Amino acid sequence: MERALRLRIKTVPPLNFDLSAAIFAGGDPQIRTYENGKYWQVLRVPTKWILSTISSSGTVDEPELAVELQSNAAISNHDKKLTEEMIRSLFNLPFDLTAFYQEVKNDPILSNLTQQLRGLKMNKLEALPADDLGLRRHIAHYYCSDRRISGEEARSIAEG
Repeated sequence: MERALRLRIKTVPPLNFDLSAAIFAGGDPQIRTYENGKYWQVLRVPTKWILSTISSSGTVDEPELAVELQSNAAISNHDKKLTEEMIRSLFNLPFDLTAFYQEVKNDPILSNLTQQLRGLKMNKLEALPADDLGLRRHIAHYYCSDRRISGEEARSIAEG
């Protein structure tokens, strides 16, 4: 077993790795960071710590990630598999955006926005606040459109 490994992860397109990883830029470098096209984070597998360094080796439409794994202890195939699963989850790689893009393609505002942010995949923790905000807006729109509440009350709900 080796203490340094390289692997490639292919994933569901589109994926704009730079856009998806940029949220970690300027973070605490002792935990994780993104800089100069590379994201790195120390990941804990059951018996050891593994430093993962990730960069894009593909395109938005044919995404592939180049991953370097390093540890002070030997990295088993099981460790490699667990680390790959963590990376897939961290960047929400299995998430297929096709249906979403299809749904918003005729919306004049959302289609423009999704073109600018094409391939952005937020991890689940980042998506929660955005999802909460979207839910609040939908609730406010529903009640306001049926005139069950006033515009001021709807804005108050939407803004949280």
